[in-house]
Amino acid sequence: AASPLAENSNTATLDTSSLYDDLTYSDAASLSERWLRSSSRARADLSDNLGAYTNEEIDYHISEANNQGSDPLVRAESALMVGQAYEFGQGGLPQDFALARQYYKQAAHVLPEAHEALGIMDIYGLDGGEPNYDEGRWRLELAGTGSALTLLGELYQTGYLDTLDNTERDEQLRRAWGYYVKANDQDYAPASTNLGLMVLFAEDPDSLKKMAAAKKKKTRASSSTFITSSFAADPDYKQVRQYLERALSLAENGRKEGLTYDPLKLTPYYYLGLMASNGWGFPPNSCPAAAR
Repeated sequence: AASPLAENSNTATLDTSSLYDDLTYSDAASLSERWLRSSSRARADLSDNLGAYTNEEIDYHISEANNQGSDPLVRAESALMVGQAYEFGQGGLPQDFALARQYYKQAAHVLPEAHEALGIMDIYGLDGGEPNYDEGRWRLELAGTGSALTLLGELYQTGYLDTLDNTERDEQLRRAWGYYVKANDQDYAPASTNLGLMVLFAEDPDSLKKMAAAKKKKTRASSSTFITSSFAADPDYKQVRQYLERALSLAENGRKEGLTYDPLKLTPYYYLGLMASNGWGFPPNSCPAAAR
């Protein structure tokens, strides 16, 4: 099968129309918007779980969170749960972002997950105020969890934080890559998927270097030399496959952070199937692999 790269120029061009409805990964945020919003997905899953708690259980955690004599870790865990219940309006509690923030701040003295929750509230202005990107980014970095780091990567990759730093697009992508690498080191499946897709869509640091070199070459080329205006580098399909298969393995076996991992398999399966059916990074006649 043909590669999705045009070979009619000095610089290969990625034909993203064959991959995902004529939309580039950056422009549409592609499957980040659908499946890879790690923190929002985790919190949606959390919201469902909170709904299963009885009023008596929530009352118990409110009591523990406010019990000065309790073990600090127990108090923090209860405060985090109560904060989540107020944020989502679950467990018989009304939705109250001010109280959610109050309990999160209490839990943040002990639990990094509370910093993550506060960071999300800050970045998206969930409690009615203006988004506070600087505070939110600081909170997410302080949390340092796989989901917090992945969210930071997604915020940079999709340009959401460009108003904070006013950085060039390539620098935003490099920062996104760095956060994904750190989250991937924590065995966080969405980060592995994002790394694979960044390589596939030539948004990884190596591809950025190649594209920068191609642009430099274009500016020096004579007008008689044809070089395409798109400088997408030839994807390293082996590396793409390694990241996507790692994501599948983590999704299958990890079950980290209380997430239901089945939805996380859809994106890696889709792209691995697409690659196998077209022979991109797979041996010829690999269509049975695509059927997985």
